[in-house]
Amino acid sequence: AGLFDLRSDEKWEEHFFAAGTLTLNNSGTLRKSLGAGDFQFLNTALNNTGTVDVQTGRLAFGGDGGVSTGNFTTAAGTAIVFQTGTQTWQSGAKASGSGAIELGSLGIAVGTLAVEGSAEANRLDIIAGTLTGAGTLTLTGLGSQWLGGTMTGGGTTRLAAAAELTVGGSQRKTLGNRRIQNEGTVIDAQTAGGYVELDGSGVL
Repeated sequence: AGLFDLRSDEKWEEHFFAAGTLTLNNSGTLRKSLGAGDFQFLNTALNNTGTVDVQTGRLAFGGDGGVSTGNFTTAAGTAIVFQTGTQTWQSGAKASGSGAIELGSLGIAVGTLAVEGSAEANRLDIIAGTLTGAGTLTLTGLGSQWLGGTMTGGGTTRLAAAAELTVGGSQRKTLGNRRIQNEGTVIDAQTAGGYVELDGSGVL
């Protein structure tokens, strides 16, 4: 239940030697307080029942098997990135603050966010990853973007009354078996070459 304070733009990873993984069980506070760049936990499964707090730069996770019910907070201009593997959010998981939860934004293998309950995020940017799961993810704020990647899994992406989601960019987006429940504002601002591919039973 303590504080783990990240004050650099470095990484923990399996690199040259014997294969290794990390299970990061956070019941306290995991904070990035210094460094305008990226701190990466690679080969890491995150289980967050406490708070992940990003005050500067981006904090990225790559690894399978993590399940979270805790809080994720991001200051303006920052992000928490799920860049590889699958992060599962169950009921109670909540992302707040002016920054973003990002899927697939560091130019390498893309990540998946699986929502298997009722969770919420102020802002979600799907750049090249996958939003899946049978649960409901409620977007509550402004600035969310769908620029690439996939929404699927049989669940619901719900926009609350004050929320906004922009479908943009020049890349393909895929809507599979998922409902987009719009109680806020959806904006299509795609540029040349951009389109949404219907690949399943999507509902808007």
